Amino acid sequence: MARFIKGTGDWGQKYKDLPNKLDVDFHWSQFGPRQKSYMECMDEVANLTINKLEEAQKKGYEYVLFMHGSSTSRQGQTTARSIVRNIMRSKGSTPYVIKSKSIQHETVFLAVIKPSK
Repeated sequence: MARFIKGTGDWGQKYKDLPNKLDVDFHWSQFGPRQKSYMECMDEVANLTINKLEEAQKKGYEYVLFMHGSSTSRQGQTTARSIVRNIMRSKGSTPYVIKSKSIQHETVFLAVIKPSK
């Protein structure tokens, strides 16, 4: 199982101004009726997470900051936070992420990107 650094405190102060960083904000709140189902939105979160890791590596970024918010769900329910964390633990992120240097915070995930070969 992947071991991440546990982030605490004000993530904005610590991670927001890092150089050579790609930001991904999953605060997609929308008012009124949704145009897509909740699960379609969660599928987009999963696809975007992997795509942004790939893009970051190809373009030479050092970090990707995923702003997913804190979990507001009960155990077993899917949120952007749970999707990002599951992907970071998965083998799918291994080609892109230095897991031992990445930071799992309560409301964000800072992925440290492996340089491309």
